[in-house]
Order: sequence, then structure tokens, then C-alpha cells
Amino acid sequence: MSSGGKPEFDLQGMLGGLLGRAQEMKDRMEQAQARAATKRVEGQAGGGVVRVVVTGQMEVKEVRILPLAFESGDVTMLEDLVTAAVNDALRRAKDVVEGEASRVTGDLDPGNLAAMLGGLMGGAGGDPAGEDEG
Repeated sequence: MSSGGKPEFDLQGMLGGLLGRAQEMKDRMEQAQARAATKRVEGQAGGGVVRVVVTGQMEVKEVRILPLAFESGDVTMLEDLVTAAVNDALRRAKDVVEGEASRVTGDLDPGNLAAMLGGLMGGAGGDPAGEDEG
């Protein structure tokens, strides 16, 4: 306790710890993005008649169309299948990227930050808006 009766806290230490944690999170997020970028996922449509491979950077790498897709001569149907396969692949790639990101942020506890900020403001760190029910 300080001579004024208020508990002392190390503002510089708290901010240094927060900044260090932020840098660590940034580094881990960059690593996750790099891992996701190297991933390749496949989307398909028409029961596999059209297959599309994209990377975690949302870049289309391959488009494969089985010859039977051309037999009907229906260009509009083929265009729809290609569009559906590309969208399926992009959705899957997005899921991979989000999965990598959540592996990084999954252990982040927002309550810790609220408690730290509450401590800085002289409170217990409960409701950050100061609207604790009671």
C-alpha cells in the first residue's frame, strides 16, 4: 500500500507486459498466416465433375473438369459448376485460415485485459463500462 492508503501497482510493468504479449501475438499470427498460405484445399461441384484447388492465400491453382461435363454441350451448366466449385474451394480455404488464426487467439482471455484496465482505473476490473449490476 502507498502512504495514501491506495494499493500500488506497476503501471510501467503492466504496460510492458501487455506490449510484450501483443508482440508475441503478432508473431504467432504471422506464423499462422504463413502456415495457412502453404495449405492447398479442394472444392468441387457436380459430384466431382469439376474440382478446383486453391491456396490459403485464396489463389486458384488448379481447375479440373472431367470430359463428361462437355458431353451435354450445356455451357451455362458448366459455368455454374465451375463457379460452385471455386466458391466451395474458397470457403474451405477460408475455414483453414480461420482455423489457423483461432489456434493463435484461442488462448487469449479478454477478461485478463479488462482486469488489467480495471486495475489501472482503480477498480476491480469488472464491467469496463462501469455498469456492474448489483
